[in-house]
Amino acid sequence: MEIKDALAEYNSILNGLMERLEYLAGSGVRHYAPSKANGCGTCVHDGTDRVDGRGSLSAVLVFVKGAPMGGDAAITRMIEAMKFRVEEVYITHAVRCAGDEGVFEAVQSCKGLLEEEIKRIRPRAIAALGPAATEALLGSPDMERLRGRFHDYNGIKVMPTHDPDQPEEKRHLKRETWADMILVMKELGKTP
Repeated sequence: MEIKDALAEYNSILNGLMERLEYLAGSGVRHYAPSKANGCGTCVHDGTDRVDGRGSLSAVLVFVKGAPMGGDAAITRMIEAMKFRVEEVYITHAVRCAGDEGVFEAVQSCKGLLEEEIKRIRPRAIAALGPAATEALLGSPDMERLRGRFHDYNGIKVMPTHDPDQPEEKRHLKRETWADMILVMKELGKTP
């Protein structure tokens, strides 16, 4: 490949990236990366596969999942069923690195990142999806005992519930999750 061709290909890639960035800038969707000084790298994970939150920085609703595993299909369906668009909410994780090893230990290491993110967004409600998210926000992984009612996190209402990415054998929890999300919808003025 000649230098002229390489430069043309490089410029084409840059133009594509610029178009994508301009689209994202106009859509209200943002990626917020909290500072690394808030504990990242102090757990069993090395931080190289860190996943930061994404969505609207002016969201009224934040979804906090446990660790970044699986895809977004289930949470996307839930958000849309709640009459929100994915770009209207904010999705983040209690644990920033993929993997199920040392999740509850990592919750403590990542807690500063999550706190910084929530402080920046200042939503009206948070859905804590699963035990790790519940531990990070409410100090207890006992999501079963806490679910079904709101709790306070620095003046923000938190609804602990099941992660929509439950394995097939736990699909019976879907009904409980939806009942919790109806309470969130009502709190935010959405008609279920």
